Amino acid sequence: MKDNIAIIQPLIPSYRQEFFLRLSSKIHYDLFTLSEKKSKHREGINESNSKVKHLKTLQFKQFRWFNPFPVLRKYKTIVLCGESSIITNWVILLVSKFINNTILIWGHGVTYSKNKPVNYLHKLMYFLCDGGIFYTPKEMRYWRMKFPNKKMTALNNTLFVDQKYFNILNETIIENKASLKNKHNITQTKVFISCHRFTNPNRRHDLLEKVIAESDKTKVGFIIIGDGYLKPDFSKYSNVYDFGAVWNDILKTELFFMADFYLQFGALGLSIVEAFAYGKPIITMKRSGIIRQGTEYYYLKNNYNSIIIDDINEFSNTFNISKSKYETISKNALYTYNKNLQINQMVENMKESILK
Repeated sequence: MKDNIAIIQPLIPSYRQEFFLRLSSKIHYDLFTLSEKKSKHREGINESNSKVKHLKTLQFKQFRWFNPFPVLRKYKTIVLCGESSIITNWVILLVSKFINNTILIWGHGVTYSKNKPVNYLHKLMYFLCDGGIFYTPKEMRYWRMKFPNKKMTALNNTLFVDQKYFNILNETIIENKASLKNKHNITQTKVFISCHRFTNPNRRHDLLEKVIAESDKTKVGFIIIGDGYLKPDFSKYSNVYDFGAVWNDILKTELFFMADFYLQFGALGLSIVEAFAYGKPIITMKRSGIIRQGTEYYYLKNNYNSIIIDDINEFSNTFNISKSKYETISKNALYTYNKNLQINQMVENMKESILK
């Protein structure tokens, strides 16, 4: 009798390793990844060293195929990623109707966008599956309106942030911030940090470079974490401190600790969760037809844990925020993480989604 659980993912980034490790203590499952040709979009992803099973995959352009029948024979419950370009997903969805498997679609945020019309392949995918797993309640509500009788769960997408070192630094904020700025040769009084892969033009690296170029080089500094083929040449700016890709947790904590705000104008991702965990408010642009945002944009509340601007020229106003207002939104940023974005909550939500 089939009673096993399979979770199939395109790949397992290192930031997802803790999630799957904790999930394995709650339920027994087998984790699979697809072998794939590396694309520019995947550039800079540090893959997890978790124990996974690899499915031999054939790939032509964006389309991928793996043999579904060993998986269908062995596993009663199968969690698929919501990528319509994986041809095998469609075979599993169709065949499962005849052999009584339970198929869940984990959308990974790609099945919802406020600025795009309904993708009918995603709509068909959710029509065929037995249940949906989503990153945010907003994404879940969107699909629940279309399929009110489907079982659906919102995970609240997050990642594990070890706050121990940060809390030690926080005990004597002024002294430690001054010491770390001296260590990393940062001289400016106002510091912004931006942490993401430079592989997506929707992150609006052009706007980031614009505010850097127009800022007072003696007063405003920018810490940059991340690499990618779209990365601008920051070496020409004396107030940019470019650390490239950072996988050392101690160094990353120090860089976030020195910053006053997290800055990213579009396509926000999980780095804002790290910022919240370190009590750093987010500065970004309001979602619009020309400013695309990720599902994590849902976590932001303007003037509560973030500052959302309508026009890039409003960015300079953030230099003049009062100390009391900054302290308030900083505390709210940390509260957002502690209340809604702890990784154990995401694990429990995933467990319940699979078991129910």
